[in-house]
Amino acid sequence: MAAAILSVVTLSRDAARLRSDLRAANPDAEWSTRIQGDVGPVLLGALRLGLGFHHELEPEVRQAVAAVRRASVGVYRLSKEGPGDAVPLVLPEARAGWTRLAAVRHNRERVVIYVRDPGPGTDVLRVALAVQTPDELVVVAGELAPEHLLSLVPARS
Repeated sequence: MAAAILSVVTLSRDAARLRSDLRAANPDAEWSTRIQGDVGPVLLGALRLGLGFHHELEPEVRQAVAAVRRASVGVYRLSKEGPGDAVPLVLPEARAGWTRLAAVRHNRERVVIYVRDPGPGTDVLRVALAVQTPDELVVVAGELAPEHLLSLVPARS
């Protein structure tokens, strides 16, 4: 039970590494943790089971939740912006094995998404992303089952 509680209040390795990289890139920023946690297969299975009782829920929502195998989220308040005042769009070289999938900047808000380069026989897609507003940073890492995500993409002729 203690291990389950610990995993709920800590970040996954991928999320913690992304958070560390972002902190290193913004050394003058002051950070305070608002909330952070990690949800694994057991809690996600319970969530899927609970959603089974909500019959009015759209099938796409069920399919999207079915795709999530693990999720780790941290939300941090930035009380003072660093000199860069935004999420760096390229992670340091230490993040080998990851590819930047997307980076979007709108006014003073930024989003950057990375995917882990899949190895042979990999059936899980590992993703990490960061969203920064002027006063908040959200770090997310997760593992997704691609087959569930692909069923959400409409067929094109």
